[in-house]
Amino acid sequence: MEPRAKGTDFEEILNRSTIPGKITMNFLEGTHPENLPVLITDFVLDKTAKASPIETINILKSLPLGLRTIYILVRFEDSVNQKGFYNTFKEFQEHDGYLLRELFSALKVVKARESFKITKKAFLVLYGLKGLFFLSKGKKLPDYGFYTERKRNKLRRLNEGFYIKSTDLGICEVGFIINNKELFIIS
Repeated sequence: MEPRAKGTDFEEILNRSTIPGKITMNFLEGTHPENLPVLITDFVLDKTAKASPIETINILKSLPLGLRTIYILVRFEDSVNQKGFYNTFKEFQEHDGYLLRELFSALKVVKARESFKITKKAFLVLYGLKGLFFLSKGKKLPDYGFYTERKRNKLRRLNEGFYIKSTDLGICEVGFIINNKELFIIS
């Protein structure tokens, strides 16, 4: 997987000591735009590091829309690129499905159209239209049935398509941050 932004390879992330203690307008304006999604995600990870999965969801719900959105999208993109849609959806539906419900909203909020289309196709392969209904109602998703060879092949193609076309996601995240700085400030 290629680094998300200039200067954010794995070694640097391990050695980085610049996780912001607070998200301020000065921080947002003084940081290179390409580094903002990763640093914002680091900020949220730092806040949730010692929390249980349920506590993590409650912390996320208490954060401003911008922080939640970027955290969910960076986590989603990294997960799909490493584990594929099948495992990512499985992980995102744990603990009442909050992350999965928020994912589609986050993709719309940052206007990542290509990533949204591919993600929706992958979701429909596993859950069908019934899954979209359950998701929209905030209900627990139904079992996606048998994981057939046909579903596996479709998801494999969508995983590859996401890896190639999800470049719109990083660009959209940065644009969203730059144009909506007030959505990231914790007062």
